[in-house]
Amino acid sequence: MKNLEKNSGRVVIIGAGWIGGAAAASLVEEGYAVVATTRTGRPRGEPLRPSATYKAFDLARDGVAALAELIEGAHAVIVSWAPGGPDADRRGLYLGGAEVVAQACALAPPARLIYTSSTSALPDQLNQLEELDEDCAEWPTSERGRLQRDAEEVILTGAARANVPVAVLRLAGLYGPGRELGRIYRRDPEAVIPGSGCAPTNLVHR
Repeated sequence: MKNLEKNSGRVVIIGAGWIGGAAAASLVEEGYAVVATTRTGRPRGEPLRPSATYKAFDLARDGVAALAELIEGAHAVIVSWAPGGPDADRRGLYLGGAEVVAQACALAPPARLIYTSSTSALPDQLNQLEELDEDCAEWPTSERGRLQRDAEEVILTGAARANVPVAVLRLAGLYGPGRELGRIYRRDPEAVIPGSGCAPTNLVHR
């Protein structure tokens, strides 16, 4: 966030949940004008201070034209959505949502686009310590990982066609206030974590 020229324009955050909401508050503190969206138009949980301007927006419901109007003239657009539950339509959100973002960027190109993805878009490396980076061309084998990678490709292709600079952030193991490690490793209090406890992992603290 620090490399954005301070006070140089409006930042739009599509999906101001646990990560996007924190980014919104941080950017406001840095002096940016921030418009943040959630499905309800309200901040997730307790409002973070200082607060961005929140708007109700749903990609599936509101569509391309509404998103293009929202991001028109934006100095940066940050896309940080989440399925909203285990039974949510991941394919509709990630692929359908990515298509909406790509088409909106073609109609109203922002100065830059930042898309939050996941390390699940990389090949599965269970119990291995091989280092992978953005140059890795191999795809994951899991359905969830391939869906993430497909969505990335839609975003990258759409941004390239619209001549919009784009960055994809592959995050993993997100934890912090209100999102403790037990959420990741022990959903069942009686469950036993398999293995010796020495398996490699990626963690990002907010």
